[in-house]
Amino acid sequence: MKSLVLNPPERAIRYKLVIRAIAIIVCLAFWNIVDYNIHALEEASLQRIYEEDPPNYYYFDEPVQEMFIDEEITDTEELINLKYCGSSKCRFLFPVLLREQESRARIHMIRIMLMARKTNRVLVLPNVGGSRLGACKLFSFDYYYSIDTKKFPDFKFITQSQFLSWNQEMREINAKMPTAKAVYLDSSYKIKKEQIKSEKLNLEKYKIDNCMQPFYLDYEDKARTILIRKTFNDRDAIARFVIDGLRSVQSDVLLMNYSFPRFNYPNLQREMPPLNYANYLIEQAKNAASSIRPYVGIHWRMESAKAKNLVNCSVSLVEYIKRVKQEHKIKNVYIATDYPLDGGDNSHSDTFATLTENHHKAANILNNSLDFYTWMRLDSSPSAFAGSSKRWDHEDSGILGTLDKLMLVYADWFVSGPGGCARVQSSYTAQVVKERKRHVTTIGQSTDNLLNIKDIW
Repeated sequence: MKSLVLNPPERAIRYKLVIRAIAIIVCLAFWNIVDYNIHALEEASLQRIYEEDPPNYYYFDEPVQEMFIDEEITDTEELINLKYCGSSKCRFLFPVLLREQESRARIHMIRIMLMARKTNRVLVLPNVGGSRLGACKLFSFDYYYSIDTKKFPDFKFITQSQFLSWNQEMREINAKMPTAKAVYLDSSYKIKKEQIKSEKLNLEKYKIDNCMQPFYLDYEDKARTILIRKTFNDRDAIARFVIDGLRSVQSDVLLMNYSFPRFNYPNLQREMPPLNYANYLIEQAKNAASSIRPYVGIHWRMESAKAKNLVNCSVSLVEYIKRVKQEHKIKNVYIATDYPLDGGDNSHSDTFATLTENHHKAANILNNSLDFYTWMRLDSSPSAFAGSSKRWDHEDSGILGTLDKLMLVYADWFVSGPGGCARVQSSYTAQVVKERKRHVTTIGQSTDNLLNIKDIW
């Protein structure tokens, strides 16, 4: 019979195995405690909402600071964070998807900038393309917008490609995987009070839907939804609720899906300006405008018009334009529309799904009754860009929409459609009007070429 007494080598091996098992048990217990405390902190923060009156979050008078990224090679976690965030630890807000098209997404980005500022996070500027903003798009943020502006309150930002570089450098040194939490911002007419929900995250679907596969992140297993009422009332309380809900997120990276159609920070010390468009777009539009001046700029969004009215709308527009050209000695016409006047079967808006026979008839009336420019027709004219240092590919709908908008801003006379023919309340038109007013009151262009702010045909 084999002896049950262990010899010295066997005792040593058994001792090592016991010590290793104890170490594993201690580590697991420690991480469970840490995980529990993190979730407890989040829940405690959420319970404070509406239970106390926090300080005013919405006044800013600090100067602007832009991120400067030192390209020197770094090889420690702290140095990498200093390189990209300016501090030893990085905390990011990354808007991976904005639901609305460029004109409204441009407004939403201002709100997201303030969210990043008030949650003390570095903003990741998402990619752009196809008149949309989000992680899945192909082009860098500066393809549409200027990121050199000095007009915003103090906040820190990096581009999506810089965020990916930070992430990859962390992976290369085997740093602890940054934690990430998916947060959805949404609104509803059906609820009577703001809500925060927590639901299990379908991680694989989330990563595919939001193009997050390249990123080295440790995702929390639950996503958070911050749901607010669709209302113009109680904006102070709603803003506090949202900011507190975002502040309570403890993860290194807050991944935001933004679907608020309307959301404001009340009590701002000064009105926030919109994002400036990229300088190369402004340069091209100014050169093109100078080449056809004087001109009438027309904005006609057919998507929300009643199809049965379109033919009569087109006839009345032609009559109006002929009258304005004669009265104000204006030679040319520029049309910005979601209908494909230059050919093709698809509209210029991805929310405008169906082109009817009435749409085609209305467009034919314009083509047969007026000589007019569109951006595509200008783009084929070398004289339109005689002073421009850069030509660009204008096949992207966001680029085309922006150039159209700028051409309307610089037009001698601006007109848009009446109710029944077009959407009367449009963020696109409102931005044109605001810029034209700014040119008159601030820049003083009324004496040069702007003959009106806006008219309805």
